[in-house]
Amino acid sequence: MYQQLTDFINKSRMAPRPGRNSSLHLNSRLLAAVALFGSLLVTGNAQALLVNIDFQPADSQVYTGQGILGDASDNFWNSIDYTGATDLLLSNGSAGSGVSVSTSMGASYSNLRSDTQYPRTNTLLADRVFGTDNGGLGPETITVSGLAPNSAYSVALYNGFYAQSYSVNGQPAATDPVADSSANTDFPNWTSGVEYDLLSYVLSDNYGRLVIQTTPPNNSPTILKNTAIAGLQVQSASQGLPSDVPVPSALYLFATGILGLAGIARRGKARQTARADGGQSPL
Repeated sequence: MYQQLTDFINKSRMAPRPGRNSSLHLNSRLLAAVALFGSLLVTGNAQALLVNIDFQPADSQVYTGQGILGDASDNFWNSIDYTGATDLLLSNGSAGSGVSVSTSMGASYSNLRSDTQYPRTNTLLADRVFGTDNGGLGPETITVSGLAPNSAYSVALYNGFYAQSYSVNGQPAATDPVADSSANTDFPNWTSGVEYDLLSYVLSDNYGRLVIQTTPPNNSPTILKNTAIAGLQVQSASQGLPSDVPVPSALYLFATGILGLAGIARRGKARQTARADGGQSPL
């Protein structure tokens, strides 16, 4: 986007300026530059992405509330069991995310229908997908694919009943829930590091993937050695603009370019006035 605007400004400066109409031509170029940059910003906004995932058995109840990422209108959650899913819906329920999820975990479970002593009501935290040791191959993984390559994302991880250590493309995170109470606690009273953990800036790999590895902490009791995850959110970390275009820099360049074009237009008008008066053109 930077290069497109700078190329446009340079062409405007080098273009011939016919006598009486030069100011008109330059003003037209100024408006065209505004339109060009505006369209690029709109294109960037169209790239905003937030996908919500509720991991659970197919017959469990899907969460429909607000998550840590997004706002109250971002309340659509994709229901996914251990078999994964493709082309997930966005957080507002619309299609076109292109995001897919797969996992090495081999089972799913819900406490919503099984625990009468401590009935769980949070439909995000009370069900999950889980595994043991990935068939002896190492940590269980959840792979989010279909993202923009080498781009920044925020990732929210929601605990699956067991204490967990996570790694998202090499960045660490962890949750240590209180098993008998966390699934009863509703947003916005969830606690970072207990019911969820948030990574604000994670780069996808060259293939547009986020690979999440999950393992129980080494000091977990034997009975709590399962790997598990209850939910996941993935959001463009740039909040709508392409991650490689910082917003302040883009706006600064835009303003600088427009001021430059306006200055050229004023100089052209001054030359016209000088010629009409029979004087010399100003420098």
